[in-house]
Amino acid sequence: MSATPSGGKPRQPPTIKLQPDHGRAKKLSPSGPKTKQPSKLVYLARALEGPSPLVLVGGYSPTSKFMVYNEVMMDPTGRPKLSETDAAIRWIRQFKLDDQRLATALLDEMRLVTHAELIDGLRTLVAIRSESIDGPVGLYAEREVVWNQRLFKESNKVPRRATGQGPKLINPLRMNSRHVGSEGIVASLITELSRENPDKYYSHPGPDAIRKANIRSFTILTDFIGSGNQMSHYLDSAWRVRSVKSWHSFGWLRFDVIAYSCMGAGRRRVETHPSRPNVSMVTPCPNVAESFGCKTQEVMRLCRYYDPNRSGDPADSMGYDGAGALIAFAHGCPNNVPRLLHKSKKDAWRALFPARVTAGTREVFGDRRDASTLAMRLQRLGENRLGTGDWIRRAGASGRNLIAVLAAVRKGPRLDDVVASRTGLTVPEVRLYVGQAEAFGWVDSRRRATDAGLAVLASMRAYQAPKKLPLPPDPDEPYYPGSLRAP
Repeated sequence: MSATPSGGKPRQPPTIKLQPDHGRAKKLSPSGPKTKQPSKLVYLARALEGPSPLVLVGGYSPTSKFMVYNEVMMDPTGRPKLSETDAAIRWIRQFKLDDQRLATALLDEMRLVTHAELIDGLRTLVAIRSESIDGPVGLYAEREVVWNQRLFKESNKVPRRATGQGPKLINPLRMNSRHVGSEGIVASLITELSRENPDKYYSHPGPDAIRKANIRSFTILTDFIGSGNQMSHYLDSAWRVRSVKSWHSFGWLRFDVIAYSCMGAGRRRVETHPSRPNVSMVTPCPNVAESFGCKTQEVMRLCRYYDPNRSGDPADSMGYDGAGALIAFAHGCPNNVPRLLHKSKKDAWRALFPARVTAGTREVFGDRRDASTLAMRLQRLGENRLGTGDWIRRAGASGRNLIAVLAAVRKGPRLDDVVASRTGLTVPEVRLYVGQAEAFGWVDSRRRATDAGLAVLASMRAYQAPKKLPLPPDPDEPYYPGSLRAP
């Protein structure tokens, strides 16, 4: 129950009204007696898509009890889904007719990351993490290393002091390999950061540079953490260096891992490494086990039945280590996705991402923030009325995201990773929208929905778009005046 002022009537929940305003906000008069000037809690959310963005302006003050939403219609982006591309249609035709629906759903659940999204996400997270580090940061691109090899050279005499330069930016583990993976893209980003801010960021510094610049963080960047094996091996190669372990034990050097996305099991394995790194990610990775609800077993059966390589452990049909990841990058597809997506078999099966190359479908890559995708995610939260309401197609992109975060927080758990996974947003975005909701009084400091927040969700569920009046029918014959009068 909301608080009741002494001698007054019980406080009514705020009402939400939507009305056209041609891009200018109009404040509705508060119901009841006049009050003082309301607090300046004004929320402006503009969708970035389209030439005429849809604007959502709103604010709520306990003293003024007003809520305003203004709208301008937004043109859809028109970008097709992955399942609607020519390559995906050919891939789906390989399934039996009864299984094509599940195969389509499998593709539409995948997170498709463009090159720009990868770079911008990592860059943003590096800046956020660096704010808490008092001193320079050493940036390293994760890559394959020999299992028992040290990352830095050590002197032959006791004490075995680490000396020399840092690791090469790009150095394939296999000597006859000429392929460069995601470490090339990440190394390019590290070079940009070190050139933009040379006093803060150092690219792959060695022991001599760490001592000279007094570097305080050993930060490893990567695009994806699946099983966590490769990241753990890279941490092991640094942890074997006696000087590095000494710096860490004295509190002079900390370990940080920044990934664009990662699986839960892989993240837990990295976090339990003896170096105790702080693991941060831009967005959680969707997977088969958590994305299909009651259809999970059917999707797993589909992946096993159509696996082009059925020999060995059936769990490997879901990808390396049985991960079942549903993510692909513009530079390639990880081996943690189901094998029927990236493994081919001569004259029997053609993969959608042959040899883990995603060039054939790259034109549809990008995070989908359209109304229909968000409606589907809200319905999975159990918010059927919210997901099918008229408001979702009349609100701006940022406004839709704010309501989705509020619904996910109300559902719980309220952790950043869980909310990001359920809404399709990145972790920094979730923190931003939660902060805005807390400023409006929609959630408290523990992220629990308040009475005002519940009233906002209730208003969105009940909202109905105004009906358009039909135009009068045209007459059969045009009207002509029979006579004219003098002016």
